[in-house]
Amino acid sequence: MGKVCPQALESSTTCTFTCKQETFTLWMKSLVLNGKGCTVFDSNGQIAYRVDNYNCKHRAQVHLMDQNGDILFTMLKKQYKLSRFWEGYRFPATRNDHKGPCFRVSKTYKISRGGSIYEVELGLDKNQPYIHKIESSTCNSACKISNEVGVVVAELRRKKSHSGVDLGDDVFTMDGNVAWCDASDHEFTLLVRISRYELVSVEYKFLTVCCHVFSIWFLWRKHPDLAEAVAAIRALAAVIRSSKATTMMQLEIQLKSASDSLKCWDTTSISLTAACDLFMRYVTRTSALEYEDFNSAKSRLLERADKFGEISFKAREIIAMLSQDFVFDGCTILVHGFSRVVLQILKLAAQNNKLFRVLCTEGRPDRTGLRLSNELAKLDVPVKLVIDSAVAYTMDEVDMVFVGADGVVESGGIINMMGTYQIAMVAKSMNKPVYVAAESYKFARFYPLDQKDLAPALRPVDFGVPVPSKVEVECSARDYTPPQYLTLLFTDLGVLTPSVVSDELIQLYL
Repeated sequence: MGKVCPQALESSTTCTFTCKQETFTLWMKSLVLNGKGCTVFDSNGQIAYRVDNYNCKHRAQVHLMDQNGDILFTMLKKQYKLSRFWEGYRFPATRNDHKGPCFRVSKTYKISRGGSIYEVELGLDKNQPYIHKIESSTCNSACKISNEVGVVVAELRRKKSHSGVDLGDDVFTMDGNVAWCDASDHEFTLLVRISRYELVSVEYKFLTVCCHVFSIWFLWRKHPDLAEAVAAIRALAAVIRSSKATTMMQLEIQLKSASDSLKCWDTTSISLTAACDLFMRYVTRTSALEYEDFNSAKSRLLERADKFGEISFKAREIIAMLSQDFVFDGCTILVHGFSRVVLQILKLAAQNNKLFRVLCTEGRPDRTGLRLSNELAKLDVPVKLVIDSAVAYTMDEVDMVFVGADGVVESGGIINMMGTYQIAMVAKSMNKPVYVAAESYKFARFYPLDQKDLAPALRPVDFGVPVPSKVEVECSARDYTPPQYLTLLFTDLGVLTPSVVSDELIQLYL
């Protein structure tokens, strides 16, 4: 048989994806000996994705992995009455996953010429589902993927060599508007084909997993000093840069689709959602676009996108400079969890030769306080690690509290990791100021009234000993701190009181 992929494979741990449109090769073979699965190659012959179940007897569960073998999605076969379908969960997943599926694939009905139509429901974890359709044809083993409005965004067919010879029944090529930054509906769509020849030997012929705009976002997220919201902003700017749209309407539809895709990745992340929403408003809300030709308007759009990305990237440095007057020699600062912007504040203070000490809470359930204490120790900053339950005990030693935020809401309160609320309450009762450091792209149009208004963000808790099955464990990873417990917010817009936040939100979202 001819070569399946264009070039020989090379072992590499670097990201193989680019911002250009690519043609992908699907080989319906597993890379695991005696395994059942398929492998996806990019146009350079590098592995892009893999699908495998690792166990031929376990046909109701398969995994979608990246090029390094890390599991991204777990796909489970389910049945309700007479209908059978597949559901995709973010890894790790179980059959009774309380987070719910991200997508669902089901067979709808037969069409002429022996083909079938499959319906792919996306965005289920955000309660904002939208549908793609896969139309397959048994006569030529080809299929088309169309979006909600019927526009074909990808096509899959058997792969041929340069001389026109079929490479086999198990080798397919997929192209069209499906590249990382060049999709009419999403920045990247990965089609995983389940046929009668391979994988789990089930009746469904196709299973689609849309990874959307994640390519460039994943690449930027690898940068240790870059917040995921800023990575999302840069990924959205790349969508504009490589778009093949010919009208502003098409470009805005592409951009909105990419933004919605990113928000679907983690619906519990306030900062990710807020950053995408603010990017869309900042970039597209300009009357100048109505009076320019398309190329000029696109250039203006890209200019505003790059500017917004630069503003967001520099926000942390601005906040660190604004807060220096509040960090004085001899002070003791209590911090909770790991926040890049809080670390930047303390790092700048240490570089300015200020003498201070830091108390770091352990930061359960993920113990991010350990990470922050390690970073401070590298800077030779005196640091003491305390358990979360010892906050009230140690508050007498504290001069101020510094915390970050996952989101700043309309009330002027913040959403942050679990324990922030109780720390703020203790500090308020003992007349200790509570300072919040948060970038403006975390300002969200959300007004929670109590803790139950937050979408559940669950994390596993390790108690070190087995927990009886009848004992319920609280796994919530964040809480809401009302504005009356906060003193000031340090942002790249300036130093704000909680009562001013709503006014700034109005300005940002106008």
